[in-house]
Amino acid sequence: MVLALTGSSQVGVLTDRSAKAAMEGRQDKVRQLADFMTLYERVKRQDSMAFFVHSKPLAASAELDGAIEYLHSTLRNKFEHFLPRGWSIAIDDLPSVIQRCVSAISFLALESNNIFWYENPSKEQVEGLIGDITKKVTTL
Repeated sequence: MVLALTGSSQVGVLTDRSAKAAMEGRQDKVRQLADFMTLYERVKRQDSMAFFVHSKPLAASAELDGAIEYLHSTLRNKFEHFLPRGWSIAIDDLPSVIQRCVSAISFLALESNNIFWYENPSKEQVEGLIGDITKKVTTL
């Protein structure tokens, strides 16, 4: 999401406060990355993604929104902001959540037309990695 939203000014990935300070030329504030769900909402908006003539926003569905929310609130935040405790994760829904999230990653990386792959990794390497993940998830 960060790569797809960066653009040349790099304010598309910042919090509103940081973006405003950057646009005003103020360097007195530490720039802060917008939170995960804000970035997700932005990649779905045409005005946030329209950097080039062929740029496209992510066309989300209720299923994708639910998968992203699950990834964020149930998995990512509990790992990122870890507190010692007992925790169990139902794995029945994980393959479909992963498939939906990988489809969003694939679109943003390969079809949004906002990311240019030259090397390290190349576009072909990214396509291969996405293909590998997709194959592994479909066999679960």
